[in-house]
Amino acid sequence: MMLHTLRPKNKQAFTLAIFCILMASCADLQRERAVAPVALHGKPDVLPVPVSATYSDGELVRRAETDRLSALEREVERLKMDLERAEDALIAVESKLRTGHSRAAAVSALAEAHMQLNRASRVAPWQSKTISEARDKLKIAQKHIDEGYFGTAVFFVYRANRMVEDLRYEASIIENSTQAMFINRPKVNLRSGPSTHTEVLRILVEGTPVVKEKQMKEWVLVRTLGGAVGWIHRTLLTSKAGYKA
Repeated sequence: MMLHTLRPKNKQAFTLAIFCILMASCADLQRERAVAPVALHGKPDVLPVPVSATYSDGELVRRAETDRLSALEREVERLKMDLERAEDALIAVESKLRTGHSRAAAVSALAEAHMQLNRASRVAPWQSKTISEARDKLKIAQKHIDEGYFGTAVFFVYRANRMVEDLRYEASIIENSTQAMFINRPKVNLRSGPSTHTEVLRILVEGTPVVKEKQMKEWVLVRTLGGAVGWIHRTLLTSKAGYKA
């Protein structure tokens, strides 16, 4: 049973639904919006080769690992805070959602969240999945306001706001990077070496930001915000200035 259809009389189901929703967000740690790698020259799909086994540049390896750990730490922190807010929402359910939050407060929080999400979507448009998820949370919040469940509405507004924070964080990294570039094709192979005959580590979708590390003739070694490292042909990348234009 989904959280937005539950009523106060079903406390255990409500708690379970909150837990499942929060745990599901762990699956979104890959901020580069990558999909599974495809088969190469008829070989079966394989898992990405560890960065340390592919590249000898120790500094690059450390930066990539730092990015990956940073993403994990942000997600863990978000889950901790979400669980704290979930407890508040559960208390509101037990008290029939009539105390702790007024309709005016819930409506105001929802309106502000919509504005902040719209702004964040303009500075981090490549995060279309996160933007869509945040909008879904605000739709659920509106439904709860309409039904008079203001505490739960505020909980979903809070969850959307946390996603907005992630969008802003990622946008700030790209904005402050002089080496930021963007994927300019619907699907682009991130390869283990500067050649079309090397292994496909993963596929990056159009609009995904990457950080340029170095260039070898027609190939560019890049690092994603999620900590993946690989080579992409330079024609498949657009500069930050070109992307904004």
